[in-house]
Order: sequence, then structure tokens, then C-alpha cells
Amino acid sequence: MGNRIIIGLWGFLLASLTATIGPAQEKDAVDKKAAAKDAFNEGSRLFDEGAFVEASAAFRRSMSLAPSWKLYYNIGHSEAAAKRYGMALEAFQLYLAEAGDAIPEDRETEVVEQIRELKNKVGSVRVTAPEGAVIFIDDVQRGVAPMVASMKVAAGRDQHVVVKLGEEVLLDQTIRVWAEEEIALVAGQKQEEPPSEEVPPPEAPVEKEPAPVEVEEEKPAMVEIPAKDDDGGIPVVQTIEQKHPLRITGAVLLTVGAVGLAAGAATGVVTIIKAKQLEENCPGQVCTTEEDETDLKVARAMAKVTTIALPVGGGLALTGLVLMIVGRRLERKGMSSFNVLPVVGPGFSGISLERSF
Repeated sequence: MGNRIIIGLWGFLLASLTATIGPAQEKDAVDKKAAAKDAFNEGSRLFDEGAFVEASAAFRRSMSLAPSWKLYYNIGHSEAAAKRYGMALEAFQLYLAEAGDAIPEDRETEVVEQIRELKNKVGSVRVTAPEGAVIFIDDVQRGVAPMVASMKVAAGRDQHVVVKLGEEVLLDQTIRVWAEEEIALVAGQKQEEPPSEEVPPPEAPVEKEPAPVEVEEEKPAMVEIPAKDDDGGIPVVQTIEQKHPLRITGAVLLTVGAVGLAAGAATGVVTIIKAKQLEENCPGQVCTTEEDETDLKVARAMAKVTTIALPVGGGLALTGLVLMIVGRRLERKGMSSFNVLPVVGPGFSGISLERSF
């Protein structure tokens, strides 16, 4: 009789406990489902407003509350719109893998085409770290070590990789990966510093005597030298005209200016051609291959050369032409002693001719 009472009491307690836990679990499931729906609606609103990174975070929060393979489609489009092509590719691949035959044929075709385009815009990062270390890329948790598969990231963009084990930072590095390239990183290992090479102290400079400076005397504008006539007889006086220094300086500046103009025109043409080629390969001046990135840097350098060479070359050529004209006129007047001084002021530059009488 006593055993029956005890067994009956245990049965009553077990039934009461089950009746208490059941409604609590059911209520928790209902709350999570409602929270997941709210997060999904928030993600849809943020996507429509153009806040693609925040929209992806809201869709991922909805996924954590109520997992569903359908949410990978929304996550993939949000990440692609935010130009985080690596996470977009992973989301679309998970969408196809988990959906199986449950998606319509037209939707499957669309996602396959998205994956094909994204593969040309991503590279891979493989991180080796101690077990339990958390891996972040651009402040987004991408996995926990050990990770067998590599992580996809947008090509041609700087990626901030951080690996933490608890509060300890094992790796903090910024990298750039090119399309279809894979970079391997190792966290938690100290890199050995290369042995320092002692540099011998520089030798004391040997003082040399200054070389004598030759001072050229001022030469007359016209120089007379003896010359023989056609019959080889009596010497006659032959006059040779000596060019004025201004004419020589002007000729040099004119030549240098012409070279500068030609160089500026050539680099300008090359810059225009390369710019048209890079409009398709580097939209928004963001390249996905190292070759295109190099071409973009060359185009920028040539553009700078063009903007400098054209005005400088034109100014030198014009200055040289003016000096040649002035020098020629001074030769005719017999003026040979004067000073050429540069004049520089706010917003202008030029030369000044001074002569003492």
C-alpha cells in the first residue's frame, strides 16, 4: 500500500512538471518567432532605404532566431549591394546547397548567374589559428578556428583581419586579395626578427682645395679676325657676329618647352586611352585584378605628368621665344651688358631685364 502511494506521488509530480515546462517552451518559441519576423521586416525596410550593411545584419539576426534557408537569398543580395562580395557569394552558395529542389527553376537560374559573376570579384583568405580563436574580417565574425574552408572576401579592397582568443588579440592585419587569389595567414605565432646588420660609420670627408674659378671677360658684340682673300694675298678683315646671351638662353628654353609640350601631349593621349579601358575593368576606380590596379596607377601618374608638363612646357617655350626676340633686338642696338632676373609674385611669374647706363 505504501509503495503504491509513493509511485502515485512521483507520477503526479512528473505530470505537474511536464505541464509546467511545456507552456514555457512553447511561449519561448512563439517569442523567438515574433522577434525573427520583426528582424526580417526591419531588414527589408533597411534594404529599401539603401542601408545594405545594416539590412544584412538584421537578416542574419532573424536567421539566428528562426533558422531558414530562404533568408540566405536576402542576405546574399544585401551583401552584394554593400559590395561585400565574399559574404554575398557564401550566402548564395548556402542558399543553393540547403534549398535543394525546393526552389523554383527561375530563382535557381538567377542565383547561379549571381554566383558566376561574384566569383570574378572575390579572393580567399585562409586563417590558421589555435582552437577556439574567433576570426573577424572588417568587424564581422566569419568563423571559429579550426576552419577547414577558406573565407571569401571582395577582391581589390583592403580587408581588416583580426583573430582573438578570449581577450587576447592573436592577429591584427590589413590585407588586399586579388580575384581568384588566396592568402594564408597564421595567428598566434611571433615572427622572428631578421638579424640586424651593423653599418660601419661613414668615413670622414676629405677636405679638398677649391678649384680656381675662371672669370670670363665680357666680349664685344662684334669680333674681327684676319682672313685671306680668294687669291691668298693681302689679309682682309672679316667680321663675325656673336650671338647675344639672351638669344642662346631663349633657344634653350624654347627647346626645353617644346619637349615638355610634346611629352605632355603624349602622356595626355595615353591617359585618355587607358581611362576608357579602365572604365569597364575598374568601375568606381576599384580594380579586381593586380594588372588593372597597376594600369590605374600608371594612368593617374600620366595624368599628373600631363597637368604639369603642358603648362610648364608652354611657359618655357613662350619665355624662350620672348628672350630670343629681345636678344636679337639688343644685338642690333649693340647692348650686351645687362642682368636677367626672375620675378615671382602671388599668382604670376616672369623675368626682368636690367642694364646699367
